[in-house]
Amino acid sequence: MEHKEPEIQFDDETIDFESPEVSDTGHKQNLKPRKDKQYKDFMVKLKDFYRRNAIWLTIVFIILSVPVLLWLFLLFTNLWTHHGDTTTVPAIKGMQYEQAINALDEANLMAVISDSIYDSRQRGGTIVEVYPKAGAVVKGGREVYLTIVAFSPRTVIIDFPLTDISLKQAENYLSARGISSVKIEYVPSEYDNIVVSAKVNGKPIGMGSKVQANATVVLEIGQSVKALDAYIDEQVDSIFASDPSEVSGITANPDSIN
Repeated sequence: MEHKEPEIQFDDETIDFESPEVSDTGHKQNLKPRKDKQYKDFMVKLKDFYRRNAIWLTIVFIILSVPVLLWLFLLFTNLWTHHGDTTTVPAIKGMQYEQAINALDEANLMAVISDSIYDSRQRGGTIVEVYPKAGAVVKGGREVYLTIVAFSPRTVIIDFPLTDISLKQAENYLSARGISSVKIEYVPSEYDNIVVSAKVNGKPIGMGSKVQANATVVLEIGQSVKALDAYIDEQVDSIFASDPSEVSGITANPDSIN
């Protein structure tokens, strides 16, 4: 005989006590609306709580944010300034530029060429000055300034007229442009102490002329005839002032005269 579960009937409705078969998919679908409703209720309560305590919550948030922001600032500063990361400047003076770069890289330092000079007695690319000096303890990653020997003399472009100006003005301009070798020659002129002409290697120097920094610039300085005569007399007097018997480097010996 086939066994059946008991049934109870209330007002023409029948309740079956047999457990309904619900699939996993159906179970999840039944739970999803319930979770959504709980989440919405929670958000409503949270917003309501914030509206009622907005001022105090803002104050608490600021108080908690200050130490966090301070910690982040200190962390960033330490990373930016290489705090605690030190190194020693190696002895690179006298090295070639490529060797110096490698030595500085190994010491976690960066090379910057701050100046160059021309010296015919030294090989081009040689390090002649270093700052900071060798042996200095510095932070890692800092710049080390180098002065090297140029491979060729620096070329100066003359952008200022060197004639019809005073000797002092011409000397100051050439010195500021790095030209230190200046030869003075005096020539007759209507005006005193005025540059009549400027030459290098026998060629006149004008606006836009290119002059090597190690070249000798000849400045012809004007002097009036009277001033020039006085200058010549002064030079002659200085020759005979020390020993009247010396003329043009020849010393007259009275004992040798018969």
